[in-house]
Amino acid sequence: MNTLSEEFIKIFDNYEKEYDELETLISSVEIMSDHKLYNYYLKRFRTIQEIALLYKKVKQNKKELHEFESLGDMDEFRDEVERLKAEISEMTLNLKKLNANMKSVTSEQVVVEVNSKDSIEFEEEIVGIFKNCSTQKGFEFIDKDIISETKVFLIVGENAYSSLKIFSGKIKKILSGRECFASIVVLKKEDEEIEIKEDDLIIQTSKSAGAGGQHINKTESAVKIIHRPTGIFAECQDERSQSKNKEKAMQTLLRKITQNQEEKSEKLQKNQRKEIKNKLFASTPTVVFDFDLNKVIFNLLKKEYKLKEILNGNLDLIINDQVN
Repeated sequence: MNTLSEEFIKIFDNYEKEYDELETLISSVEIMSDHKLYNYYLKRFRTIQEIALLYKKVKQNKKELHEFESLGDMDEFRDEVERLKAEISEMTLNLKKLNANMKSVTSEQVVVEVNSKDSIEFEEEIVGIFKNCSTQKGFEFIDKDIISETKVFLIVGENAYSSLKIFSGKIKKILSGRECFASIVVLKKEDEEIEIKEDDLIIQTSKSAGAGGQHINKTESAVKIIHRPTGIFAECQDERSQSKNKEKAMQTLLRKITQNQEEKSEKLQKNQRKEIKNKLFASTPTVVFDFDLNKVIFNLLKKEYKLKEILNGNLDLIINDQVN
């Protein structure tokens, strides 16, 4: 029977504990009233839900198996015991696979801006290409608001930015001898919903002090939480309960870290815009969609592709040439 080592048991115990805590948090009226905080906790809850529930099922089956084995005479329950052992073995294997997947996924968020002062139809064609590409590659495609006639959308997926950044630049379309232009800006979006791991936190407690140096209570109810990776900290001594102060300090810490991530994202995108500025204003377009000759010319790679394949979103043809 497939079994879990002590190392794995510790990992899955932590997932189960976190899942139970998150389930309580997302049911809290206070958390639900804070949209950003609620979405942060909900996203993490959904991320670990499958692995936590499966681990609970494994534990339940092991408990039932132990009860049967404690009866002594196994003949009467042999079929049930064998079924439980087979289920535990299969679920344990699936747990290990889920844990491996949690570590291996390198999801990236990409903001794509498409603008054409010449042709709305050309804009829509470009958006359609990225949408079809997202479907083919298993990316998540999210429409955003139109900003100053610029169509903006979000693409989320493994190595999404690494794959799509090459498409930033000036784009030309030739149809019936007439030319029109558009611009594509591909930006990497810093993940604002940072994962806060328990091992990354330093939690300090002390006695709460009131005005004039008087203690509010004699217990160490004041809490200060420091996030090691960023150095950001938050503290609270408003409540008499240490657990409530800890919860409030965690909420404040999360807001500070989220704000810090937003600032980093803005700075990152500003630097990226500087890098692609020359491509946007260059005399030679990055990509030429030549409908008259039924081809797409990618000038950076000095290669041509069939127009129909690119319009259908088969951007892997270009992406793979970029890698090679």
